Amino acid sequence: MTTDRTKKFEQKKQRELIRAFDQEMLSLQTYGLPVSWRTGLHRFMAVFFLIFPVQAVYGSGEWTAFWFLMLSWSILAPTNYISIFLYLKENTRLVPFSQKIKYLPVDPKQLRLVRIGYLLQFLGQTLPVSLIFQCLTALIFYQTLSLFNILHVLFFGGILPFLITGASIWFQIDL
Repeated sequence: MTTDRTKKFEQKKQRELIRAFDQEMLSLQTYGLPVSWRTGLHRFMAVFFLIFPVQAVYGSGEWTAFWFLMLSWSILAPTNYISIFLYLKENTRLVPFSQKIKYLPVDPKQLRLVRIGYLLQFLGQTLPVSLIFQCLTALIFYQTLSLFNILHVLFFGGILPFLITGASIWFQIDL
């Protein structure tokens, strides 16, 4: 029983060390914009394309282009946000983070859990805002609210980005 407790304590400590390392790494990295601006831009783009009511998409005959933009940004925004934790910038090229630490005593499972935690935090901040804006714009412009408005945001703003970005995190870290 105590070995199980100590193992969980060590795993928690390792996750805290990974988070501390990430914060230090982010303070040293530069991607053209400050990290907080880049994060804000990704959050804005994740929310922006989910603001348009589902009724507008189905009401027009040109919905395929809109769905393509919405789908691509709902996946690209969290993926680009997570990429700052998956790649390090060395001179002019990006090097996978896992390549840099493969000889260190880091548990890949804990590293994956920290990265997925960052993804869940990102989606947890954008999903409620997207849901509120989706419902408000549907009520204001179409005076109707449907279950599809909510399911639309949950699928394109939560489930699909989590599955695709989570899979990329899981398979990117192969120590």
